[in-house]
Amino acid sequence: NTILLAKQAGATVLLSDDGVVIKKGSRVTQHEVQMMDMARSVGVPVPRVIRAYESADDGFVIEMDHVPGVTLESVFESLNSDELDRIGMQLRDIVDRLQTCVSPNNAVGPVVGNSLPVTDKCMSLASFHDNLSKGISDVVGKPDVYSLLQGMFGDNSHKVVLTHNDLFPRNIIIDPTTLVIQAVLNWEYSGFYPEYWEYAKLLTLERMGSSWGGMAIKHLRRYPQEYLALDEVFIQFPQRVN
Repeated sequence: NTILLAKQAGATVLLSDDGVVIKKGSRVTQHEVQMMDMARSVGVPVPRVIRAYESADDGFVIEMDHVPGVTLESVFESLNSDELDRIGMQLRDIVDRLQTCVSPNNAVGPVVGNSLPVTDKCMSLASFHDNLSKGISDVVGKPDVYSLLQGMFGDNSHKVVLTHNDLFPRNIIIDPTTLVIQAVLNWEYSGFYPEYWEYAKLLTLERMGSSWGGMAIKHLRRYPQEYLALDEVFIQFPQRVN
């Protein structure tokens, strides 16, 4: 017997009666397992993977331990500012730990699960910024936007680091009593991105009216110029934000 925990296009998450979480579907890949292993190696709390395999009927399947707790999303509105700050400081520690994993040759990728104007799986940081800038310039039909965005992204000196890329309350499990983060879930969109990416994406949420975005960025290193450039990217190429 199983309980349905979540279902989206290409991914179903079930809880078996013996306490195993089963994630399966066409959107589920070995990449997610690899990213979880890397995150765990630097002390980020993630579910323990029991096994992962291809299934003729279900696509790729990941079996994981069930992590006790509740999603931050389910209790977010009931928490006061001090409690949210406690969670925000833990988030900063998680991002700092992830950023100790630097991409070999400072290459960006794999770029998966996003509606970004990027087609290659891995590329140099300069190529990544070039593709983003060119994509927006083409969409808005203003060639001068290209040089403007390139200037905002700077001289391509950012570190390219391990990035979750979906640090929203639905993907964070906390202990409802201690408010300690127990696990970060759903690593299918993760990869190596410029160090400003997590901050800029969360700040974009604040602009869209999310109180989570505003709370989270209080505790992260700030990249205001890169945010302005990336905000335009997300306006033209919307991300899944809820």
